[in-house]
Amino acid sequence: MSWFDGMRHRWQTLLNPRKYEDELREEMQFHVALDAMQQGDPWTARRRFGNRTRHTEDARRLTLLRLVDGVRADAGYAWRSLRRSPGVAAAVVVTLALGIGANAATFTVLDALYLRPPAGIDDPKTLRRMWVKHFNSEDGVPFTSTGMHHPMFRAVASAASDSANVAVYTTEWSLRMGPALGAPRIRAVFASAPYFRVLGVRPARGRLFTDDEDRMGQPVRVVVVSDAFWRGALGARRDVLGSWIQVGSVPHQVVGLLGPEFRGLDLQPADVWVPLATYPQPDWMKEGWWESTNIYSLRVVARVARSFDDGAFARRATQVVRQLERDASPAHADSLMQVMTGSIIEARGPGKRGQELLIASRLGGGAVLLLLVACANVINLLLARAVARRREIALRLALGVTRRQLVRLLTIDTLLLTTMAATASMALASWGGRVLRALLLPDIEWGGEAFDGRVALFTAVVALAAGLSAALIPALQASRPDLASTLSASAQGSGARHRSRLRRALLVAQASFSVVLVLGAVFFVRSLRNVQGIDIGYDASQLLFAHVRFAEGSAPSSRRVATGMRDVAERLRGRRGVEVVARAAMEPMQGFGINAFFYGSDSSDALGAMQPTMSAVSAGYFAAAGIRLLAGSDFTEAVKGSAARELVVNLTMARLLWPGRSAIGRCITFGSRVAPCYLVVGVVETVHFDRLIETSARPQYYLPLDDGESSTGGGLGADTRPNQGWAGTTLIVRASPNALGAVTRDVRAMLRAVWPAGEPAIAAMTENLEPEFRPWRLAATLFTTFGLLAVLVALVGVYATVSYSVSQRRREFGVRMALGAGVGRVVRQVLGDSVRTVAIGVAVGIAISIASGRLVAGLLYGISSTDPATIVVVATALLAVSALAAMLPAWRASRVDPVETLRAEG
Repeated sequence: MSWFDGMRHRWQTLLNPRKYEDELREEMQFHVALDAMQQGDPWTARRRFGNRTRHTEDARRLTLLRLVDGVRADAGYAWRSLRRSPGVAAAVVVTLALGIGANAATFTVLDALYLRPPAGIDDPKTLRRMWVKHFNSEDGVPFTSTGMHHPMFRAVASAASDSANVAVYTTEWSLRMGPALGAPRIRAVFASAPYFRVLGVRPARGRLFTDDEDRMGQPVRVVVVSDAFWRGALGARRDVLGSWIQVGSVPHQVVGLLGPEFRGLDLQPADVWVPLATYPQPDWMKEGWWESTNIYSLRVVARVARSFDDGAFARRATQVVRQLERDASPAHADSLMQVMTGSIIEARGPGKRGQELLIASRLGGGAVLLLLVACANVINLLLARAVARRREIALRLALGVTRRQLVRLLTIDTLLLTTMAATASMALASWGGRVLRALLLPDIEWGGEAFDGRVALFTAVVALAAGLSAALIPALQASRPDLASTLSASAQGSGARHRSRLRRALLVAQASFSVVLVLGAVFFVRSLRNVQGIDIGYDASQLLFAHVRFAEGSAPSSRRVATGMRDVAERLRGRRGVEVVARAAMEPMQGFGINAFFYGSDSSDALGAMQPTMSAVSAGYFAAAGIRLLAGSDFTEAVKGSAARELVVNLTMARLLWPGRSAIGRCITFGSRVAPCYLVVGVVETVHFDRLIETSARPQYYLPLDDGESSTGGGLGADTRPNQGWAGTTLIVRASPNALGAVTRDVRAMLRAVWPAGEPAIAAMTENLEPEFRPWRLAATLFTTFGLLAVLVALVGVYATVSYSVSQRRREFGVRMALGAGVGRVVRQVLGDSVRTVAIGVAVGIAISIASGRLVAGLLYGISSTDPATIVVVATALLAVSALAAMLPAWRASRVDPVETLRAEG
């Protein structure tokens, strides 16, 4: 029989043991019958054949059935053993379940972000995203993004030539299925015609849009819908092909239906795909948007050959893009701009990762550390449990059980616990995965369930690895006892003194990993407090702003809206709970760039990247927003139908334009040097422009509102008024303490009364800032949770290790106390040993934390990952709680009765 036939026979036997036993019985009967026929004596034939049971066992020994029998018997004994010690079993199961569950829950997020390519596409390894690294930025820090404008896309496509098939797309998640305010929202992808061909996506029904339907300037209103959108919003209509649906305010004809597997390239699943040529033309843009270099919202994907040279393509594309920049804007061209290729999985590309992605990746490391702490703790618990079973183990070995069989028994014992822990961890992974997805990326509607086959497989693999590592080490150690001393000592109720370096090493590992997690948690908590303490220049806690949304095509003119807002502001003044009311063209922390202005003998072109931004506001705006007036005065109240030619600048702009001199009374002209002068009447403190954390102060100036009409909706008009058309359509209200809710209700009621057909949009400034606080709060919450779990598990490990040591040294303590050692001395000795071991682990953990500090540096604010005060506090706290965990075993050591101990030894 060949090796392959032998293995096949063993597996067939294992899968159908009853058939094998029947065949074996028939074969033995055949041999006996054949011998009886030859000898003529059945009794002699049976005697010559021998013991059938022994032959059966010898035959079974050549199969896998003997192993299965042994495993089954060991599993039964292990189950009965666990039922006799449920406390230790529960501790092991809970500890492993926490460690495995935390890793599985984190994997659900990391898998979707970093590992799993978009579903429904062909051969993702030959797909590339295109990235552009920009060096001309407002704060001087280079950044990388997937955004391109259409001329840049055409340049990149020309560089690809025949080496790649290139497509471009952009997303729009704010559209509705119709102009009405209550119409359902729709997530649309504006894609070039080659988009589906490049991705290898085919329709389930109908067709995809063609090149002729995607001609710039000649768009054809067709749409391809996703399976989920068809089943949900369209009611799974059979006649959907050829029907018309609203994408925004424009009807589109449905020409194709995709299968359920493909829902786009981004995490947020798409509902519909329309030709890129139908991308809406901005009102303020005179040229076709596809010729503009101001729309950086296009994303480029390419299908390449497996032999594609990414480096050579990047160099060619970089050259043509830089030339495009020089041709478009010679004075402000980004001469260092670079084009790069990256994975189709966006999170793995070269771009700067958002705070949420950084937290997710670092959380994976925290979960691994928590699992290591859990495994080390389980090993210590099993070693402690082995103390109570040392007599049983010695008896088994003395009665002839081999060391391999004993290791198998103890391993199965632990794997049984691991199986229960894995079952519990899968429930934790399902629940925790949903929670992590909601916390990390709450704005994403995830396309699939958090727990699926990949996560289940990952959980099983992690559980098996953790179970084997936690089982083999105690099993190997427990299978090598000194039989003579163990049997005699166990019979007398005592144990031999044995100090395990392994147990101490495990305790050091638990302490070190716990220190890393706790330090991370403290750093994130302190970062959150530092971020919350940032002075952004606004009185954000009591500030709210409101405007009115109208159905598309039914919005009144900006003059009518501004007039209504002025009336509402007058009615709010003096109302209970309202301190100050003002109006603005935009919400706080927003502005508009105006490049062409002149001051003295110089112009705004000389400012380079420090171009100021403009905000149009009413008198009283600074008092309402809580912005301090440092010099001069507020705007003069506007005369009806006109606005004063006044200007207020922030402190940064005053110092930039007139260093060392007063800005009050200075003159700025817009559009040309001979235009009418705007006088600086006030200087206010510099506030944050558009972000919570800004690396540099931005120059900004404020102009009075112009509530007149403008066909362009703002910008520089023919009379060179920079605030032309910027009407006061946003209401700014500063409420009294504890009155924000009541004021919000009053404002909503007044706006509804003035515009019954509109929809009031009211928000507190703290609500707008919350998304920026969220990453810091999330990091603090998640790492604090992991840190506390790690400390709890480590403390259980300290307790188990010290208890194990005390039980092993019981005779030693009895002898010491018989020779006059006091209770305090015994307690100090036990505590000293445990604290010294933990201190080594704390020192190792501090070293690991310092060495890996750069990994979390991007998530910290206002604190260094090597902050000595934080390290000292954390180290001291962990040593203190470790001493408390060791106190109970130390107290038990001091309660040893020396008389009973010595009598037992006798």
